Amino acid sequence: MKKNTVRAILDAALTITIVVEMFIQFTGVLLHEIIGFVFFACVTAHLGLAAKWISATATQASERTLSRRRKSLAVMGILLALTMVVLGVSSVAISTIIASTGFVWPFGTYELWSVLHAVSSYGLCALTIVHLAMHWAFVAQAVKIPYDPSRRRAIGAGVNAMATVGAVAVGMASARVLLPRAAEMANAQTAESGAAAGTDPGSVVPDVSDQATDVPMQAEQYGRGRGKRARMRNKMQDTAPDAAQNQDATQEPYPSQDQGGTYQEPSEPSYGTDGSNDTGSTDTSGICTLCRKYCPLSAPQCGRPYQQGII
Repeated sequence: MKKNTVRAILDAALTITIVVEMFIQFTGVLLHEIIGFVFFACVTAHLGLAAKWISATATQASERTLSRRRKSLAVMGILLALTMVVLGVSSVAISTIIASTGFVWPFGTYELWSVLHAVSSYGLCALTIVHLAMHWAFVAQAVKIPYDPSRRRAIGAGVNAMATVGAVAVGMASARVLLPRAAEMANAQTAESGAAAGTDPGSVVPDVSDQATDVPMQAEQYGRGRGKRARMRNKMQDTAPDAAQNQDATQEPYPSQDQGGTYQEPSEPSYGTDGSNDTGSTDTSGICTLCRKYCPLSAPQCGRPYQQGII
């Protein structure tokens, strides 16, 4: 079998495997990886057949005698080689067949290599279209498509234009697929870095700078007016913080059953001969001496303590 025939069959196999590999949703992961191994074997054979051309191109490059066409082909070959390296490394990193042997890829995360694998695969498709367009004459000769040699330059321009459109279409398709995945991965990494840089909620000291102004602000929101009731209300608002501090220092809260204590009824207040309390205020249990209800002076439910002159 002639070398050109073998090369044509090998190039056809490479093209078919690239197309099939892009439809993993139909082939499944297992068949996708098996075809991927076949693809890289074909790539190795392709490089072996092109060994002489690669050597001659390297020699001409060192001597700076490359023609324009050979220079463009060399640049395309370098881009294909770099893309192939990324594709191969990412394939090994995310391969389920290789992972089933117990091998663990030591570098990077699965998500990162998965995105790199997708990017390199779409890039390889675009570069392959351009690469085939640059060899359109060889393809036409291999499949025996007749053409007018005098119109070779015009045919080449048309093929290159169609290849450019195809490469752009592949790029747009890749952006539609890859941009959401890249954004999702970036958000996940941001969330992980934020969680790693965050502090323990229990170690954060609450800011109490604004709590000291809560009572005056509540008093202002409550409003200040005129008249007897308004004066009583204003006096209650002004004395609320001091009364609350005095009550907190002297009054003990009732023990609750949740705390393991036992509830005790408050002691009856002692009254004088005139029917008023000896102390003229509430007793230590917080029971008002006028209405005999639990009503601390810091927040009285009525205005009677002011009317009686207790406060």
